[in-house]
Amino acid sequence: RVLDFGAGNGRLAIPLARQGFDVVAVDASTSMLAHLKRRAKDAGVTLTVVKSDGANLLKSLNRKKVDAAIARAVLIHHDHEGVERIARALASVTKVGGRLVADWPTGAPQVRQTWTQVTIWESAHRKKIAEAAGWRIVAELGDATGPTLFERV
Repeated sequence: RVLDFGAGNGRLAIPLARQGFDVVAVDASTSMLAHLKRRAKDAGVTLTVVKSDGANLLKSLNRKKVDAAIARAVLIHHDHEGVERIARALASVTKVGGRLVADWPTGAPQVRQTWTQVTIWESAHRKKIAEAAGWRIVAELGDATGPTLFERV
C-alpha cells in the first residue's frame, strides 16, 4: 500500500496503480483530485482518493497504515513549520520499517518566499526534524536537491 501525498493530477499515483500497487492519492486541492479521478478512470485504474493537507491524515485513512509514502515536489513548497507538520503526518500513517521518498533538499538554507523559490534546509536541521517526526535518513537519491529515502522508525 503506497500513499502519494500531494498527488496532484496523478503523475505518480496512476503509474503506481497500473503496476499493481494499492495506491492512496492524497491532495489538498479539490480541483486536482477531480482531475486525478478523471485521469484514473481514463487509465482504467482504481485508487483511493483522499482530500487532506495532512491534518488528521491517519483518521482520513481509517487508521489503515501504508507500507510506503511519496511526497515529491511537496515539501519544497512549505515553510519549516509546514514541513514538520507534514513529516509527522506521513510518519503517523506509515508502518514501522516503511519508506518515504521525499524532496527535502539541503544546502544553503532558505525559506520559500515566492513561487519561483523552494525551501532548502541545513542538513543537520533536516536530520533533527526528520528524526523527531519518526524518520531515519537511508539514502540521498541524487545530489542534495534530489529526493531522499527515509525509513519509519
